[in-house]
Amino acid sequence: MREGGSLVVSPIFGGMSAQAEFEILCGVGAHAEFSAVEFLAMTGAETYCLPRMLDRLGYTVQASQSFKPNYFNATNAYRSIGFRNNAFFPKKYAPRRKTYLTISDTEEYMFDGLLFRQNLDFLRGKPKDQPVFNHIVGVYGHYPHNLEGLPPLFPSLPGSDDEQLLGLVNQFHHRSKAVAEFVRNLQREDPRSLVIITSDHLPPLSGPSSYEKLGYLGNRANAQKINLLLVIQDGQVVPLPLIRHQDLAGVVLDFVSDGAYCRENRCPHQDDSQRENPHDDYDAYAEILAHAAR
Repeated sequence: MREGGSLVVSPIFGGMSAQAEFEILCGVGAHAEFSAVEFLAMTGAETYCLPRMLDRLGYTVQASQSFKPNYFNATNAYRSIGFRNNAFFPKKYAPRRKTYLTISDTEEYMFDGLLFRQNLDFLRGKPKDQPVFNHIVGVYGHYPHNLEGLPPLFPSLPGSDDEQLLGLVNQFHHRSKAVAEFVRNLQREDPRSLVIITSDHLPPLSGPSSYEKLGYLGNRANAQKINLLLVIQDGQVVPLPLIRHQDLAGVVLDFVSDGAYCRENRCPHQDDSQRENPHDDYDAYAEILAHAAR
């Protein structure tokens, strides 16, 4: 899956996951003007983000988040941006909510493989003639990088005694296998789908200096905010230039409009000038938050 993969710039490093999620779902930068984390300013009042647009186009829009409903105010934020009542959390953390997600009482973070399998089973129960926008947030991978009984691929790391890094590497081995299996299954179920896989931020480890010591991305400028991105359309990996999380909404809208959206809006993933000199999105950002914070 490395071949054809891309990179994406996150607004954050090491934490505040919902900032990346806000950018992806609302298509504007996370400027942290209304709150240090945009989701925290949302009350459930309607605002205009990607899920609401797709809902109005006839899509079933749903969010599946594998942690607690109050994690970054997710319940209110999801309602504001358009998921309405289609936001699902593990029954362990949301016993009174309608949900299809289950996790054992002994686990804190839901393993991605379990999350994806349950999500795929849930998708199979949807009407086949209605398109679905399926937003999934996995939180497996957080410190202290517990393998939850999964076998380690590496008992040690050559030249390193960093136990946190060792746990992280083993955890990401299992996460990557789970993602690959999920993508294969999605392609079998719907070979013409658009699949976007990215991460919110790099794990903090001991701070940006940890990545400098590892030579992450050759220590290029802003490397600590650059994350993996994989876009698959009609069964083929689509290589993209370096874009921002906020540009991914345009990738989705271009797909659902059969290319019309980017012909009219000059999307950064297709237009060099828009990447090098991104437009000022502050007015759109302020409008989105003003509605959501009512």
